[in-house]
Amino acid sequence: MGLSERDRRLGMRPMPGWCGRKRRAEKRKRQREQQKQEKQNRPWIPYREYLLTKWWRCKRNTKLKSTDYRCERCGEEATQVHHKHYQTMWREKNSDLESLCETCHQCEHECLVQCDRHLRSIAAGNY
Repeated sequence: MGLSERDRRLGMRPMPGWCGRKRRAEKRKRQREQQKQEKQNRPWIPYREYLLTKWWRCKRNTKLKSTDYRCERCGEEATQVHHKHYQTMWREKNSDLESLCETCHQCEHECLVQCDRHLRSIAAGNY
């Protein structure tokens, strides 16, 4: 990194900071390539096994604590954490997850009609 032989003979000097910026850019590029390689090499495991990993338990507990163990939809006690999408498995952010009570989680996966009924009964005070 630096000047060519011709530039050195002419007495030119590197621009201050240029080499540092180039080194940082190359380092970021190496890091991106390494992350991509790690992602490709990450062992695929079935989703149910993933939910048993220490990584997921930690993420799950962090999300539940951040919502004070309250369902983000109806306000009841949250006991489950739902993935809004699955593109970020192994690197979930709190915004990728949702704390839900058991009923709302079932509704998410099964039937929107039941969820609507559940939320109306909560609103009416019939829980």
